Amino acid sequence: MIERPGGYRACRLRVPAELEDLLVAEACALGALGAWVVESEPVQSLVEVYFHARSTGNGDGLAGFLERLELLGGVLVEENGGLRTVEDRDWLEPYRRSARPFRIGPLVLDPREPADALEPAGGKAGGEILLRLPARRAFGTGSHATTRLVLEELLELREAVRGAAVLDVGCGTGVLSLAALRLGASRAVALDCDVAAIGQAAANRRLNQLDPGLLAGSPEALGGSERFQLALVNVIPEQLGGEEPRIRNLLRAGGLAVASGILTEHADAAAERWRRAGLREVRRRRLDEWTALRLERPAS
Repeated sequence: MIERPGGYRACRLRVPAELEDLLVAEACALGALGAWVVESEPVQSLVEVYFHARSTGNGDGLAGFLERLELLGGVLVEENGGLRTVEDRDWLEPYRRSARPFRIGPLVLDPREPADALEPAGGKAGGEILLRLPARRAFGTGSHATTRLVLEELLELREAVRGAAVLDVGCGTGVLSLAALRLGASRAVALDCDVAAIGQAAANRRLNQLDPGLLAGSPEALGGSERFQLALVNVIPEQLGGEEPRIRNLLRAGGLAVASGILTEHADAAAERWRRAGLREVRRRRLDEWTALRLERPAS
């Protein structure tokens, strides 16, 4: 969330499940900073919406949202009339204090701020390959299982990565495209629909002295002229929006894809979607409750 003096006001409410998207959209139109679906049930959803503590008036902000709440089908719940104040603070500061570099094979990922991070800023030290990824967002330092799975695949595919053109879909802070370039990829293009993520990826690009192309958008934004030897797709399948065929078309014949963000219990369904898109499964890699698929576009 954007930080401003005075903190935030959060309102928790129940809404009919079929009106959940409408309520969240209306809240955002009235100036909400964000919304969190706490519980999603077949009949009702429990939603928490965040506004700046100081409403800007003119019918928008928290006051305007509360005036329209009944029309939107929402009912405030819990103590204090369903409202609470959230202090303005740096939520990641405790993590940053305790953050330490960690290793995935020869890759060393450092989540500390630049003043405390390992040297050199960009490159190799001995047999180590260093990446700086300051913990400025809750997700994106490379430590999450879904990201680790892709990094492990990249290391195993190191010979194929060297000199390859790499597509990073759902790039977040850019960790995968940066790692691919550090491992010898000739170029990388990183996409994310979250503009804030692209901003952080740009900061990490400068910090690591690497140059992936960054684009806020979906694979559709690349058109049909680009071709890649490797696609990295660390996106929950339900959020991929049916982009599997488009990603397949962006791969060269014989090209590979690594799809992560897949709960192991849903791995068969995800593999089937990729199969229908024209990519065959080569192998699976598992960590905790997550699975990554290595896929290939047939050469003919």
